[in-house]
Amino acid sequence: FLATVCIGSPLFAPFQLEVLAFSYPVYMAAQGVIVLVKLASLPLWGRGVDRLGPRRTWPLAAALVAAVPLPWILAEGPGLVLVGQALSGLAWGGYEVSLFSLMLASTPSAQRPRLFATHSVLVGAAQLGGGLVGVSLLSAAGGDHRTMFAVTAAARFAVLPLLPFAIRGLVPHRPVGFRDLALRVVALRPHGGLSLRPIEGPSRREEGPQADGPTDG
Repeated sequence: FLATVCIGSPLFAPFQLEVLAFSYPVYMAAQGVIVLVKLASLPLWGRGVDRLGPRRTWPLAAALVAAVPLPWILAEGPGLVLVGQALSGLAWGGYEVSLFSLMLASTPSAQRPRLFATHSVLVGAAQLGGGLVGVSLLSAAGGDHRTMFAVTAAARFAVLPLLPFAIRGLVPHRPVGFRDLALRVVALRPHGGLSLRPIEGPSRREEGPQADGPTDG
């Protein structure tokens, strides 16, 4: 999926600066929209992940990512570009939060360093491969950026239905409400008032007497 995204991702900046002839302030304002919308949407996505689980929110965010190039096909000025940038901030905020939560929720702590290292390598490979494909197709299309935005959108939507199958074997998410979390973490002692319960992970318990310090639950 990221490879299909990267087919078009290197082309947005040249399209704004060269084809639409944006001034530097207008270009920077368009980049700022992504950051602002992303920051504003992160709490909403976080609550969505808490309630529905990353298995549901990640495909939804990926569908929004797939739709990001669509406004750019018709863009003739800042208007639709800002719409596309806002959609990009919303989509990527949800994609990154959901994917990160999905990776944490579906792997034991001992496997996470290898998982995140592998993920970084695959993301780099997708950026390189997708970018090279995109530039090659741009040359074949006579430098028509709009055609490339349509191509990357079509490729994204073509791969999108496969994503739920890629995660179907993962453990289903069980939402944890505030009451459950509070009762698990906070204890009430008759003579000591409120106190925090230690949350000990399985791997720590298996280590025996050496696992006396803080644990990562």
